[in-house]
Amino acid sequence: LGLCNSPGLAKEIENVVKKEFLKKKVFRILGIRLNGCPNSCAQHPIGKLSFHGMVRRVDNRPVAFYKFLLGGRKEAELTRLAEEIGIVPAKNVPHFLRDFIERVDERIGESEDIYDFLRVSAKRIAQQVLEHYSYVPPYLEKRDFYIDWGKTEEFSLAGLGPGECGAGVLDLIEADLSEAKLALERAEKEFFSLPDIKKTLFFSARALLAVKGKDPKNEREAFSDFKEKFIKEGIASPAYANIQEVFKSMDEKTSPGQRRDEFSYASKFLKHINELYKSMDSTFNFPKKEKSSERDEIPRKILDLKGTPCPINYVKVKLVLEKLNQGDTLEVLLDEGEPMDNVPQSLENDGHQVLKIEKQDGFYRVVVKKR
Repeated sequence: LGLCNSPGLAKEIENVVKKEFLKKKVFRILGIRLNGCPNSCAQHPIGKLSFHGMVRRVDNRPVAFYKFLLGGRKEAELTRLAEEIGIVPAKNVPHFLRDFIERVDERIGESEDIYDFLRVSAKRIAQQVLEHYSYVPPYLEKRDFYIDWGKTEEFSLAGLGPGECGAGVLDLIEADLSEAKLALERAEKEFFSLPDIKKTLFFSARALLAVKGKDPKNEREAFSDFKEKFIKEGIASPAYANIQEVFKSMDEKTSPGQRRDEFSYASKFLKHINELYKSMDSTFNFPKKEKSSERDEIPRKILDLKGTPCPINYVKVKLVLEKLNQGDTLEVLLDEGEPMDNVPQSLENDGHQVLKIEKQDGFYRVVVKKR
């Protein structure tokens, strides 16, 4: 079945065909291939009309979608792969197909080659019809869109793994990473807009949770699940263990300087998530960092550098770390702004491990483990 319940949709398409298309001339030379996921079990890449299942998030909920492909052909040297035209919600596929075939039937000439028609005229028709059926109403307005064909429960990602339905999960990851990138770009253009910085944090935190079988509905769930599945599991950097606190601290009282700091935090977090995504293997597993024990997080020495400018603060941290043994921890107190933007990253570049970053009243507490 893959991501989407293609047998359930097939029954709906069959009803439309029996009711409206059996006597239409064009339907006799068309074929429909339907696949529940991007894998090619139903050979959708060579179908004249083809669909394969995928997932998109709407209103912070997963929704079953299908990608529509057109013009595939299997005929010796004339063989060609179907062209991807667009996507349509699963619940709108029968409506889309009905309107599309009706328009094709009206316009195709009796002697016209079907493949030539599909490649040019039918493509334009499909693009026009898709515009009418791409919209998904909010959950509270029409819950039916959030339930797949042939099912009674709401569509969910729970239980998805790296098997035959795994390819569709990548669509979700890349969609969230794209949204996070766009939000970050808007934030920079809008003088470090807090709503867009918050969106960057949310989409970044949610992006990889699908591979862990998590489907958060809001920011609180996303940050909690991220901490549970990525921070505590030793996959993501503990420097982002405080992401929920950073998110909550942003409000109308946040100063321009603090907004710049929050933007920098969000930018580095998105970069970190992209790096994790690139490190993910074909079975949806990640290389784990060394887990930090409770003993590791208890610093043996505190270095107060509040009021110390860059790069003097970084130099002082390096000098203290040189006197410590490998595996020892150091707590560093740093001001907001440039010190926080530069010192932790520089220490990680040196090979040290940043175990924890906590925002205090006007400064940050950074716990570093010597390499």
